[in-house]
Amino acid sequence: MITCPGALFVVGLTLTLAAMGCSGTSDDQDDGSSNSSGGPIPETYQGKDNPFDADDAEALASGETLYTTNCAGCHGDEGKGDGPTAGSLAEAPTDLSGNEAAGWDDDFFLWRISDGIEDDGMPSFKGGLSEDEIWKVITFARTFAD
Repeated sequence: MITCPGALFVVGLTLTLAAMGCSGTSDDQDDGSSNSSGGPIPETYQGKDNPFDADDAEALASGETLYTTNCAGCHGDEGKGDGPTAGSLAEAPTDLSGNEAAGWDDDFFLWRISDGIEDDGMPSFKGGLSEDEIWKVITFARTFAD
């Protein structure tokens, strides 16, 4: 009989991984409910699309005013994450002019502004801005990546 000392190790490792629930396949399949920049999007926001066109003059003007009042302090006038209060935060504000933010889906962007990011210092705006106003901020903020 030929024995292989490594075979016992492989069998043991396989049984250990199976007991731990490691099947070798990924359960992290994209079902459309997550975004590469922040995990699962709550159902409340999933699939929501910005009702304003990118060139809607009223939405852009209103969004700019709302952005200047509510966002520029951290994200900066040009969305680069370099606002006057940015240095006092635990995490640097997202550069809204960069590739990461440019790739955000509407529902993800709405979620992040609405609910904020507690650990990063990003406040929730759903109590202070209406959803319509948040969409206008998003419409304006998307111009930074143009």
